[in-house]
Amino acid sequence: MPAKPLLYLIDGSSQMYRAFHAPIRTTEGTLLRNALGIPTNAVYIFVTMLRKLLKDHNPEYIAASFDLPGRTFRDDLAAD
Repeated sequence: MPAKPLLYLIDGSSQMYRAFHAPIRTTEGTLLRNALGIPTNAVYIFVTMLRKLLKDHNPEYIAASFDLPGRTFRDDLAAD
């Protein structure tokens, strides 16, 4: 019997929130930014987490979902 393919499903909104609030800062103590001054720390850390997942677990399939703008089930979990 062949092995079942490995699938990872990622809660993209949750992981991006986590990445945004990660304590990575530049030597000056500011957020990572691109040449235009736009903060990029959340994207950088999110991609770093994805690369680690791929390296450590080598899934055959990977998918991420993100919340759409507006009210979600998370609003019912916590008022803040």
